Amino acid sequence: MKTAVMKMSTFLLALLAVAGLAACGDNADVKTDVTTDIGTETQAPQETEEVRFPGPEKTDLNGFNLRIATTPFNDYNRMIYSEETTGEPINDALFESVSDIISTYNCSVELILHNDFPDVTKAVATSVKAGSDDYDISFNHDNQTVANALANCFLNVRDCSVYNFDAPWWTNTAEVFTVGDQLLFVSNYLTYSPLYCACAIVYNKELATEYQLEIPYDDIAAGNWYMDDFTALLQNTNTDLNGDGVMKLGEDRYGFITGIGGLIPLQVSLGADLLGKDEDGYLKLTLDTDGLVKMMESFDRMMENGVNSTVVDGVWGYGTNYFRNNQAIFHYLPIRRIASELRDIDFRLGALPVPKLDENQKEYISGAYDTYWAVLQTAYDRHDSIAVILEAMAQHCYYEVLPVVYETVLQVKLSDSQEDAQTYEIIRNTLLVDVAYAFNEQNYDGLYKLVRMMAEIKTGNVASTIAKMEASAEKAIKKINDTYREMSELNDIG
Repeated sequence: MKTAVMKMSTFLLALLAVAGLAACGDNADVKTDVTTDIGTETQAPQETEEVRFPGPEKTDLNGFNLRIATTPFNDYNRMIYSEETTGEPINDALFESVSDIISTYNCSVELILHNDFPDVTKAVATSVKAGSDDYDISFNHDNQTVANALANCFLNVRDCSVYNFDAPWWTNTAEVFTVGDQLLFVSNYLTYSPLYCACAIVYNKELATEYQLEIPYDDIAAGNWYMDDFTALLQNTNTDLNGDGVMKLGEDRYGFITGIGGLIPLQVSLGADLLGKDEDGYLKLTLDTDGLVKMMESFDRMMENGVNSTVVDGVWGYGTNYFRNNQAIFHYLPIRRIASELRDIDFRLGALPVPKLDENQKEYISGAYDTYWAVLQTAYDRHDSIAVILEAMAQHCYYEVLPVVYETVLQVKLSDSQEDAQTYEIIRNTLLVDVAYAFNEQNYDGLYKLVRMMAEIKTGNVASTIAKMEASAEKAIKKINDTYREMSELNDIG
């Protein structure tokens, strides 16, 4: 299996559920993640002693300075470190967390910023190739981090005993991203990035009322929310506003809108499982052609009342401006974009999880991007010190920053009702970072197109097109596996 579903610990879920009941209200301009027990009466919480999974042993790092290569792109720098308080709850929680780590372990943290994510990639590769001592870790774009990893820029995280993979801030990605015995890049709760990079369906509540759309919240809560239900909800919602007889983006109104950026995690959420592992832990293609055909047919039915904005305007993204302008009723995009681009809308915003494909899909899946981190090869002799700080940062993020994200953004700013809060709870518990997407840019003829199936494959040609892509994808996966084996031998860890 190639997917990585992130789940929170039982204690933290209970803690956040209590906080969520107090925080949810009728706020239309909301932005973040929520936890709440729907349909239960609130009671005064009893004080209980918080039990935390232990972080790294308190160690004097003698002023060690952790240097992080990153970029302001998508606020990567603000997700991992804050140098001062600003009055913004998430920023201040992060500042307090890092300050505590600096004090506890006698260390410091330094961000080394590059203009954009390709600049980080180039800087990391150049530094490692020259044997320079410029950075300790990279915190960068997912695909770019993988490119650096395959160029042998990073250490194997599994070679360092400081990391505790049983800790709740380590998600299933630790297993999924391990190829052979090497974990070269990481997606975990070092930051709140996994949550913010997860995607959700949002909708315009005023338009939903105008179109007399009844959202089946009870079925959603019970796990009985399927693509056929969503397709039925969208029926006849495309509206020719200018009456010219032609649906046109920017002039008319669609039932559903997203772009190429949304279609990638959407197919993950509908169960498209492209990569797994062989008996030795190396990657293998796991194409269920019949299942993928079924998924594409369901998607095509839904899109009879939807539009892929990228096809029309050629812009990578999600089509959010059209949604803001009342030119779509439902919209699919990452939570971080909901928080930043829909904060000042003039209509009430609702939220829904992606439905299950059908009754055979047992659980909801919430496709997510993420920002990956990795430790540079040139930091070999100080990996233990680096790991102490990273583990401490992850523990603090998990117990101190994430609850603030839930309580102040998802549960309040992004939730107009308890039902919306319920959506973010579902998403939080079913995050999935896809390993096929992680490696997709290593093979543009096969794996790249399979990961973008909803944009690349035309109706009626699904099975034959998949067959054409399969051979190219197989070759690329073999090359990736061979690269991992070569790096294992070169680095004397195999």
